[in-house]
Amino acid sequence: MRIAIASDHAAVELKAELREYLIELGHEVADLGPETADRVDYPDYGYLLAAVIADGTAERGVALCGSGIGISIAVNRNPACRAALVSEPLSAALAREHNDANVLAMGAVLPFVYTPMPIEHLGLLGAMAAMGLIGGLLSIAAYRLAPAVIVAPMQYSQMLWAVFYGWLFFSESLDFNTALGSAVIIASGIYIVLREGTPAVSTNRPVLENRSRFDTGMQPRIGSWLRLVERRGSSE
Repeated sequence: MRIAIASDHAAVELKAELREYLIELGHEVADLGPETADRVDYPDYGYLLAAVIADGTAERGVALCGSGIGISIAVNRNPACRAALVSEPLSAALAREHNDANVLAMGAVLPFVYTPMPIEHLGLLGAMAAMGLIGGLLSIAAYRLAPAVIVAPMQYSQMLWAVFYGWLFFSESLDFNTALGSAVIIASGIYIVLREGTPAVSTNRPVLENRSRFDTGMQPRIGSWLRLVERRGSSE
């Protein structure tokens, strides 16, 4: 396969390594430059690469610069080119298979300028994870100690906290639709709590306490299984 490769001054060394690698694989490689690390403008070499793709001199292209972003934009200005910025084999394969990319663009220096997360940020992430775990455990304990109809509405206070934190940290304001919807949901939760907390409010038992409810036919209910087991035990 005829492959053209071009870069700017920041990716000259990477270009040379890729050129030799492609030649070893049996491809015909056209190195469009530059030859030295003297400063050049990446659009010039991006346009040159795009031109040889467009006129059929090369079937595929490899475009390199410091980040890969700039030269990929330059190449894509030519309608005949579909340059995809990739950083690992999977994205390169998907770009070719699903997007019909004919030029791959890569960055030469980004892997060397990666800044690891500061230790204090890792500590904050750990604190967030711990708080989430504690909150989940407390929610489980609450559902064990109280009926779900009482505990669940209490979670509606999350909306109030979200509004408060949005105002405190992100300068967000509460719009009318959000306020109205929150009020309806919270009022419904309070109504459920008051209704379930009032004795003898209805002659109907809650659904969860009634095991004689008719099956829907979609899936077996636990009451049906229990009756089946009881009948088998009595017959034995």
